[in-house]
Amino acid sequence: TYWAWSWGQLASSQPAWLMTLTGEDLRRDGPVTITFDRALEHIRVNGNGGPRADMAYRVDPDPRSHNVFKGELKEGIVTIAEKGDLRLLQNPLVATELVLPNFHLRLDISQDDSARAVLGGYQPWQDIYWGFGNLSVGGEQQVIGDAVQLYHLMKRYADADPDPVTGQNMSISSAYYIEAVPAF
Repeated sequence: TYWAWSWGQLASSQPAWLMTLTGEDLRRDGPVTITFDRALEHIRVNGNGGPRADMAYRVDPDPRSHNVFKGELKEGIVTIAEKGDLRLLQNPLVATELVLPNFHLRLDISQDDSARAVLGGYQPWQDIYWGFGNLSVGGEQQVIGDAVQLYHLMKRYADADPDPVTGQNMSISSAYYIEAVPAF
């Protein structure tokens, strides 16, 4: 229930994320450039809550959400060729920033130019926890039930980026599913 509520809040209060693919011919296999930016406008959605196609967005000039990666298009699938750090400003309601160091991408482009993607990497677990830990007592009772336990679970299962002094892993494996539609 929490994730459905979060998406409902984010869709109407967070600027959209834009992904731009450029290449010589996007109907054929070959090298591509993948650019991620944040828009100035909020995402436009259909009646079912999914992204609405063919809407116009302006790129936010803030460099904190501008990311460019080299990729490869093969049989309708786009992957990142050179791993890098993805950083996108998000929404303080759930998380202030999406940070995925050394992230991976698998983007499946459909015949109608819509796309489904999975972003994966190791995300700082304290960034994820913040969305739950800042909810106050009412939010804890209605959403997570036990924010303190979540803190300890995330700390225990963190599996990357060890702190050089304590050895505590500071990042946790994360994957995000994205639906993308053509936009202007």
